[in-house]
Amino acid sequence: MPNVDGFGAYIKIEDNRLDEYKIESSSFRDNGHEDNVRVACHIASEAGKHFHIGIRLPKAPSVQLFRITVDIDGTPVRTLNFAPTRTRNEVFRTYRLDSLHRTPLLFGKLKLTDDENMAETNEERITALGTILIRIFPVYLTDIERVRKYESLQPLLPVLETKKKGASHCLQRGDLIARPVQRSTRIVKKRIRGHRSYEFLFHYAAHAWLQVEGIIPTGARTSAKGRSTLTSDVAVDITPRSVSPGDEDAELLLDPEEAQQLRKLNEKMADRRRHRAVKREPLVPLMQGVPPATVIDLTGDDD
Repeated sequence: MPNVDGFGAYIKIEDNRLDEYKIESSSFRDNGHEDNVRVACHIASEAGKHFHIGIRLPKAPSVQLFRITVDIDGTPVRTLNFAPTRTRNEVFRTYRLDSLHRTPLLFGKLKLTDDENMAETNEERITALGTILIRIFPVYLTDIERVRKYESLQPLLPVLETKKKGASHCLQRGDLIARPVQRSTRIVKKRIRGHRSYEFLFHYAAHAWLQVEGIIPTGARTSAKGRSTLTSDVAVDITPRSVSPGDEDAELLLDPEEAQQLRKLNEKMADRRRHRAVKREPLVPLMQGVPPATVIDLTGDDD
């Protein structure tokens, strides 16, 4: 995400920053404040892979505290307060499940059902599936309380197939990490007027699905360093990472939905090649020395 007034956010998988596509910014109201900033983008998630969230905070002497909340799939998973005495980069890798355990951030596959009695009923969670929302807003301290109470997170139930909208990834519970809740300080705060708040919204989904939807340009591949390289339109690599390049039965190793996405992408590329073949009878000799494919940097600033 691009920095806004020194604030920023990003997502990494295995220390590789994910490319951000279709970045859009807008303003929103927040308790009477109209000059707040929201930045949204799309990222390619990978089921079964751990990820972490990075947040940049600038030094702000005029503000007592910054409050950060992180919601994934519509569920609050992290709330922290930071004194902006210096520029800092905060990284979140785990979240609390209950009063005894934490678990790593992990992308997983959404479970579907056709049984209404077994399905998720929280419409807000269903609507927010496939999103990571980071809120940052300035507050000032009004009171301090000593507390030792924590409400356990409720697991996401399977979603009705008729309510599934779009991608099929969600936050998945990983291995349990024993870490009992300690008696802690609860900060009672108030929103500071006259200062902006910020929201960074990541829509995540499988790379193949984002390509089918036209969010990731056809031919864009994510390199090991997290940068996007535009390849030739004629030879597009759409082989899944778990399949060798020469395996002609790639679809057999995918689940039905991923296989359908792969078939759609293959059909789309075959159609483009047919149209291009018609245009390959030039009226004049072709120019020699075609320039190499252009490298497009979609990652923004380095960490």
